Amino acid sequence: MKLEEIKDCILKDSQLKVRSYQDIADEIGVTKNTVANTIKFIDTGQPQTSLDAILGYHKLYAKKDDPEWTTIENYALKDGLKSSHLKDILDYCYENDYFDTMKKVVAIGMEKPHEMSKVTRLYELLMQIRTREITFMEAYAESKAINWGHPHVEILKEYIEIIYLYNSYEYNKTEDRCNSLLGKLKEIDKTELPSPRFIDRVKVYNLNALLKVKKYALVREMGENLLTNAIGDRFRALAHTYIAKSYFYESCDLSELHFNKASEIYEKLGLRSDFIVIQRNIELLKLLYNKLEEEDVTSGFEPHLVNLKSLNFRFEEAEHLLDSIDISNYETYDLLIARGLIEYGLYGKDGYLCLAVKEFEKYGDLHMATLPVKLKEKIESSRKEILT
Repeated sequence: MKLEEIKDCILKDSQLKVRSYQDIADEIGVTKNTVANTIKFIDTGQPQTSLDAILGYHKLYAKKDDPEWTTIENYALKDGLKSSHLKDILDYCYENDYFDTMKKVVAIGMEKPHEMSKVTRLYELLMQIRTREITFMEAYAESKAINWGHPHVEILKEYIEIIYLYNSYEYNKTEDRCNSLLGKLKEIDKTELPSPRFIDRVKVYNLNALLKVKKYALVREMGENLLTNAIGDRFRALAHTYIAKSYFYESCDLSELHFNKASEIYEKLGLRSDFIVIQRNIELLKLLYNKLEEEDVTSGFEPHLVNLKSLNFRFEEAEHLLDSIDISNYETYDLLIARGLIEYGLYGKDGYLCLAVKEFEKYGDLHMATLPVKLKEKIESSRKEILT
């Protein structure tokens, strides 16, 4: 949706008495003055309207098949837009994966003086990490070389360091850096942050790092606190996901409850790949608690079918299915677990399961390293029940 279309909608509403300026202001959460000034901004470029207000107009007026990035891009390309607004756009595009639009804003931001060009380059590094144009290490190394004594620059540099440590499987260091940065952010006025959502973003990274080292009580406490805040949908889905995983080995009901909430959010947002990942987690959860049926495996994840057959003592069928699947589609640890359950069931050996544990430990993921052990215990328990 173009800014001119927004102006036309506002004027039409007012002229036809569909909505007054005050009605529009109330619907999008701004003042009546802001609505009047938006008309001036679209016509002359001044006084400038915030991204939040522009997004509010889009939600109010855009057609369902008109994505919000089109409105954001038209807003970003408005001549003379202030650096503060460009920062908001960079952050919002990064958060929502609007990378084509973000690249255009990067080109504008890099031409700006003072800290804006540095902030822009740091956001570009964050984007390039996510689009896999550069490695985590390359982004971290370049960010370290960017020196400018502005809070936004220093905060973004520390955030890139957190991403680097997390993806280097340094989860304890990630937790330490998250706590350090969160401590600093608490002392800063929210208007001085690169984004009002920045604190939540750091907290979500911290949650995942805590999960990896099995600090489940902290994951639940921090996750529930995060959910009480007015956080964005993606952060809310991630918080539910990490809380769900913290209950994975303790409560099927609580784990499934939070997985389902995350699933609903991803489905609403149209994030299909994230939705499928949650479905696979739910299948794995049900497998662990004897609640999975073959018809429940809807994610197309064949190792779950293999493992289900093994847990039902249909080891020959499981082996035949495992031998027939395209192993290039799956992670090493998934295949080790599948092969390991068959080996343990048929021959009483746990070599592959031990390798699966080591594979998870290699990446510092103590949470998932528990899974092969739990599945082995299920076969042992079922065998004892049969014998008695």
